[in-house]
Amino acid sequence: MKKPLLLFSALVIISYSMLVAQEAVIPTEEKSALTFSRPEENTLNYNNKLVVKPLDYELSVVDDHSFKVKFINQPSDYLDIKIYDVIGNLILKESVKQSKNSELEYQFDEIKSKIFVIKVKSGKENLTKKINL
Repeated sequence: MKKPLLLFSALVIISYSMLVAQEAVIPTEEKSALTFSRPEENTLNYNNKLVVKPLDYELSVVDDHSFKVKFINQPSDYLDIKIYDVIGNLILKESVKQSKNSELEYQFDEIKSKIFVIKVKSGKENLTKKINL
C-alpha cells in the first residue's frame, strides 16, 4: 500500500515542479498570434512587371449593323475570336495577331440579329461579353 501512495505522491511533486518551471520561463509580456508581427511582413515587395493583367476588352456600337472591339489587356499576341448570334449560331471565327490597345470592327449587314455574343481567347484566358446593336 505504501508503494502506490509513494509513486502517486512522486508524480504529483514532479508534475507540480514542471508546472512551476514552465511558469518561470513564460515572459511577463505575453505575445499571441494576433499581436505578433515582423516588420518585413507589413509590406509587399514585388515587381509590377511580374503581375499579369487579365484579359479585357470593350465593346462599342458603331451603327445598326456594326460594332468595335477594343482590347485593353491581353496576355498574348494571338487572339481567337468567336462571334455568335443571340440563338447561339457561330457567325464568325478568326485568329488574329493584335497588339495591346488595338481595335477591330465587325459589320454584319446580312444578319438580322441585334444581339451578339463575343468570346475572345488570349493565351489561357477566355472572356465572353454580349452587345446589343
